[in-house]
Amino acid sequence: MADAVIPVDWNGKEDNNNKYIYGIEHQDENKNVIDIKWFKTEKERNKVLNNFSKKKLDFKNERNKRVNAS
Repeated sequence: MADAVIPVDWNGKEDNNNKYIYGIEHQDENKNVIDIKWFKTEKERNKVLNNFSKKKLDFKNERNKRVNAS
């Protein structure tokens, strides 16, 4: 799993990346880019980004429950 998930935009580049200009960059613990997913609309990108953030938060909450139950 990526350590950081960062929204990025392709706007202003020389080519238009086939109209996929909104991305989600996945970085490892050393801030190296390990993957980028591209979307045609900011709305699509943000929906995936929000779902990812919710899953990560749910995972942290579940892990904290287990730790606190010990």
